[in-house]
Order: sequence, then C-alpha cells, then structure tokens
Amino acid sequence: MQPVIPCPRPNVVLLRTPDGGVLIDEATGNRYTLNATAAQAWELCDGQRTLDDIADALLDCYEATPEEVWESLDAFVAQLREMHMLEQRGA
Repeated sequence: MQPVIPCPRPNVVLLRTPDGGVLIDEATGNRYTLNATAAQAWELCDGQRTLDDIADALLDCYEATPEEVWESLDAFVAQLREMHMLEQRGA
C-alpha cells in the first residue's frame, strides 16, 4: 500500500492567529478555525510529507501517545477532506 500524502487544495489559505489560525477556501468563502496544534498539522500537510511523517513531527512536539496523535490526525484529515480543503494522493 502506498503512503498517503495530504495536499492542500490550491484555493485554500491559512491565516495565522495568536491561538492557531483560520483556513479560508477562497473559491467558496468557507472558513474553518484551527487551534495551534491543528494549524501546525495543516502546515505539515504540504504535499511532500506522508501521514507518517506528519504524525512523527507532531509526536516530537507534543506529549501524547502515538495512538492519540494518529486518532486526532486521522479525524483532522478526514474532516478537511470532507470540507474539500485537503486532498490525498498516494506517494
């Protein structure tokens, strides 16, 4: 199975705020507020890193178990895909 690489859609931008950020879909005007951890995860979804790479980077930054990180990351990516702000492709 090929690794999954999350890629932001070209029309989605992150506006950083002191406590995280806001994703804005410039095509639709849809917005999604992120806390600091989610904003960091979004920035790691750069179209170059696999989900494994992103989970490893988050594990290095936060006191959480691998299971907690994976559960949160999977939910985050699924939600953003559902909102059409993020795509996934195989490596």
